[in-house]
Amino acid sequence: MPQNFVKLYTGSPISVLAVLSALASFNIIPIIKDPNESARLAGFGSLSDLQTVWVHPDEFKKAEEVLSKIDFRFFFIFILAYMKQFILLLLG
Repeated sequence: MPQNFVKLYTGSPISVLAVLSALASFNIIPIIKDPNESARLAGFGSLSDLQTVWVHPDEFKKAEEVLSKIDFRFFFIFILAYMKQFILLLLG
């Protein structure tokens, strides 16, 4: 990653969505690095499904504060409820 960005978070794609959403609500635009997708696009395989969230150093302190306030349990419950509704819709 370029030297002018700082790694804020590493996690699953679903938890990265929670971080992305929380940061966006504070007008912090992060960069998401997905090695699995990069490997796929290059024609290679990858076993890792972890993504990393990078922010500009000027926004790092605020981003850390936002990250500390995220309740991942609520986000996962929301995702599971959404998936259940989607499956029920598909099954008709």
